[in-house]
Order: sequence, then structure tokens, then C-alpha cells
Amino acid sequence: MEKQDREITILPDSRVFRFFSHLVFSLVFILQMSVYPLLFSFRVKGRRHLRNITHAVYVSNHCHYLDPGFTAAAVWPKKIYFTGLEKTFRIHGFSLFIRLLRSFPIPLREPGRIIKPIGRLLRENRSCGIHFFPEGSLAYGSQELRRFHNGAFSIAQFFQIPVIPIVEIQIQRKFLPPKIIMYIEEPYYISSLHANPDSSDSKSSEEYAFCRKTCREAADHIFSIMQDRINLYH
Repeated sequence: MEKQDREITILPDSRVFRFFSHLVFSLVFILQMSVYPLLFSFRVKGRRHLRNITHAVYVSNHCHYLDPGFTAAAVWPKKIYFTGLEKTFRIHGFSLFIRLLRSFPIPLREPGRIIKPIGRLLRENRSCGIHFFPEGSLAYGSQELRRFHNGAFSIAQFFQIPVIPIVEIQIQRKFLPPKIIMYIEEPYYISSLHANPDSSDSKSSEEYAFCRKTCREAADHIFSIMQDRINLYH
């Protein structure tokens, strides 16, 4: 769908695309919900933590190729959009399919370009979530988390919406695929400073440093919560 030498499109904005996205997502979702309980003994815990949540940033560990489907099933009926690496959206044909499943790329050179599209999604949907894999890439079958990147937490801080960690727990079985448990943790709110237009450069610099510090602390704190949850099962 995307040419290698072209600036990548974040979110297509057409009624036709939205119609087919809704259709494809619904069909795939129905299929996966009929298969997951049989194949993975799929279970979700902690759904109570989604009560009264409208907009949120969801973060989860990335240890299976079907992780987006597991996450969508965990938060259903809430609407969720998935972020992914730009290189994934450069794969001809596959790019269109994952876009129809409510996914969009994070540009490699200008990751900040996702701010406006995310803002549009939050405005246009009374209730929706933006999902990130803060580890950055897949570590198939791993139950040891890797250090989180700051991006998801910066987005939550910028839009002042909670971060909701979702922990994927895999329990290995001898002759069957692993049992999958998705545990939804409590929402986490990141404090923020709003820059004053009349503030000095030094004050703005201090605020920027504060925002980076609080995002890093949030990332490390949520990392610990998620790893502790995994350790309860292993």
C-alpha cells in the first residue's frame, strides 16, 4: 500500500475506507472469538478496571503474533486502535489488511506526526483507546519484559488520558498452544505541566524536563506492575 520512497500515510480519511474497516474488523473479530477459547483457553481478568473509562492509552507486552487480537478481545466492547512500526506498513498487501483492522504506523523519522491523527480519533469517538507495544518489537513466547520506550506514556500525558496496562500471561502446555490469560490492571494517570505561552525559555525547558522525567517514571512503574503480574504465574 505504501511506496518505499513516499511519506507514509498515518490514517486514511475516507468514508469508503471506514466502511470496509468496520466490516473487516467485525468479521475477523467474530472469527477470533470463536477460535480463541478453543485453541488458547482464552480468559480475561480485571475487566472491572475499564468501568467509566472513555479514552485511554493501552500498553501490553508483545509475545505472540496474535497479540492485537488478544488485546481487542480483552477490552471488547470498547473500541481500540493499534500502533505499529512503519516497516510493517511498507509490506505490500499486508499493510492494507492491518489498516482495515484499525492499525496505523508510527513514522520512523517523525514519530510526532501521530499526534494529530490520535487527537482526531479521540475527538470523533466518544470512547476509544490507542494501543502501544512499549517494548517496541515481538519477543515470541517470552515472559520477561524488555525496557519500555517512553512514546505511549508521552501520548497519555499529552492528551491527559490514563494508561491501562494489559498483561499477557502465557502458560505453556505439552500438546496444545499456550493458555492465554489477559489481565487488565488499574488505570494509571500521569501528571503533567501545561506550558505558559509567556514563560521564559528556561521555564519551558524545565517543564519539558519534568514531562520527560514523569513519563520515564510512569514507564518504569508500569513495567514493574506488569512483570510482577507475570511472575505470579511463573
